[in-house]
Amino acid sequence: MQHPASASVLNQVGNYWRIRGNTYQAIECFRRALSLSPDNSDVLLNLARILFNLKYYDDAIFLTRESLKKKREERDAWLQHYTLGEIHKATGQYPEAIVHFKKVLELNPSFHAAEVYLRELKSVSSTHANLYTIMIIAALIILVLVVVYRLIIVS
Repeated sequence: MQHPASASVLNQVGNYWRIRGNTYQAIECFRRALSLSPDNSDVLLNLARILFNLKYYDDAIFLTRESLKKKREERDAWLQHYTLGEIHKATGQYPEAIVHFKKVLELNPSFHAAEVYLRELKSVSSTHANLYTIMIIAALIILVLVVVYRLIIVS
């Protein structure tokens, strides 16, 4: 197949190259598919996933959100939400990641990977909250000690 003329075929060929590890060929296939069908949510998402793997997070978020906008049925958009959750998790935006992983489970309750990420992020969030609480308590104790010390010295 020299030059496929269908966005669907180009998307499949792009996925073939992505699986084979040829990122350049995959990107070229997805770009050509988008030139034929710029509103194809599957192609947008596949290109976003490649950019995510290359750590082009802002571009990946943009393309995933565009893919989400183009999705005809909200109930079929669980993979877009999963991808957004993965990107936000990778960039340390845990509350945003949690929102998307919850949406995945709302749309596709049996998707185990989202459950795993959600549990992991909830434990990380509670650990961070505990750490911040300890830091605030320590700062308050130091402040009280400084005030007490100054009162003793002044008297």
